Amino acid sequence: MNSSLKKIVFFGSFVCIYTFFFHIEMEGREDRRISNKLESAIYFYTNRADTCIRQYDFNRAKMYLDSASMYADQVNNWIVLGFYHQVQGNYYASHLNDYESHNHYYKALDYYKNAGEESQICPIYYNLAFSYIQKNDTQMLRKIIDKMLPLALKQKDELNRIETYEIMAFYYSCLYEKNKQQTSLLDSIILYETKVVSMFENSKDIKDRKNDIAYNYIMLADNMIKKENYNRDSVSYYFEKAEQWSNPQDTGMLINCFWIKGEIAYGAHNIQEAENRFKQALILMNNWSDKGNLAMYVDVCNRLSKIAETQKNYSLALDYERKKIACLNEIHDAEKYGIINELEVKYKTKQKDLEIIQLGETNRFRQKINWLYLGIFLLSVLSFFLIIRWMRSKKKATDVQLQLVKKEKKAIEMEKYEVLLDNHFKKSEISERDDTIEKFAKERIHLNKQIEDYSARVHKYEQRPKQSFISAVENPYWSTIV
Repeated sequence: MNSSLKKIVFFGSFVCIYTFFFHIEMEGREDRRISNKLESAIYFYTNRADTCIRQYDFNRAKMYLDSASMYADQVNNWIVLGFYHQVQGNYYASHLNDYESHNHYYKALDYYKNAGEESQICPIYYNLAFSYIQKNDTQMLRKIIDKMLPLALKQKDELNRIETYEIMAFYYSCLYEKNKQQTSLLDSIILYETKVVSMFENSKDIKDRKNDIAYNYIMLADNMIKKENYNRDSVSYYFEKAEQWSNPQDTGMLINCFWIKGEIAYGAHNIQEAENRFKQALILMNNWSDKGNLAMYVDVCNRLSKIAETQKNYSLALDYERKKIACLNEIHDAEKYGIINELEVKYKTKQKDLEIIQLGETNRFRQKINWLYLGIFLLSVLSFFLIIRWMRSKKKATDVQLQLVKKEKKAIEMEKYEVLLDNHFKKSEISERDDTIEKFAKERIHLNKQIEDYSARVHKYEQRPKQSFISAVENPYWSTIV
């Protein structure tokens, strides 16, 4: 009976535990299946959006990103979420929305860092750096470089190193724009731009950057011209390379080319050629939305103002000066609002970070609660087993004790029986001895009577006269008796 109860309890406990863990495993498999399906959907939509952004099809890109955002909150894959926020950042960066782009970029960085996906971090830093370059924020740009450079050197990826050297060149260019008296900064710019074009010319894997590398060539030529003594052949070489690799329909590159040609002509005192080139650049910038690069617009107006002043056309020079001042005011307003937006971004980013931390704490608390429930369940099962085992042990001990008591009682009864039996035998023996003694006593009494009889007769005989005795002896009766 005890063995059957043990088997039933063990089997019932086993079924409960197996059912519990089987249910957890099935739920986990279903969650993983749904999660993988959602991850595939997010990656598909995000990848299509990234392709559309590269093709400047921003409306279709937004449509795909909206589709991906429907599932973003239901996925825990850090790499997929990092890619999603990276493309979101690219989309808003293309629309010059620094707040949204930075928000998504920093989220993407957090996800990539948590996933250990360092290869995707440098491109995000590259995009962030360009937004700080436009704001002329050298402090944040320095921080970006300090994070980018170790990663680029560690990964030994040529593209990442090229982009890092580009950012470093822009950093020194921003410093130079703040203080043009430090001409030594031009050497730093030229150094890193030379590294970029050298790596491009010596590598076969990054030729698809030929349109981007044209800007490096043009920037290298421009910074050489800014030095008082420069090699015209080197400037001409880099300028030709820029024209060779540039896209003929790239308005920004055309403006830079007109600027370089104007600077070369201005340095050679070919005023008419310089004026024509600067005017061509100005026309393109006026036709371009927001005038394109405002700093370039200021430089072109400044050059044209000086040329007009040289030609003693003061009204035209004044007109260019007004345009230059208006553009400087726009730059100042843009910087002012940029600072306000940056502070707003930092505040909202901090709020989001706090929300993320709180969500993380909540998630960890829920996991701890789940583990606590599991621990309580396992402890309950263990307690159940221990209670059953204790009850069985107690029952077994009780049975053993009862058996011992029974054995003791039986031994006492046997001992009592033996005592009684011994008493019976002793009584029987005593009774037999009493009978024997009584018999002997009776015999003794009988013998004593006979002896007394005999003694009396003897005495009687002795008291008789002798003659009588003789007569008696001679009497035939006595002879018969004898």
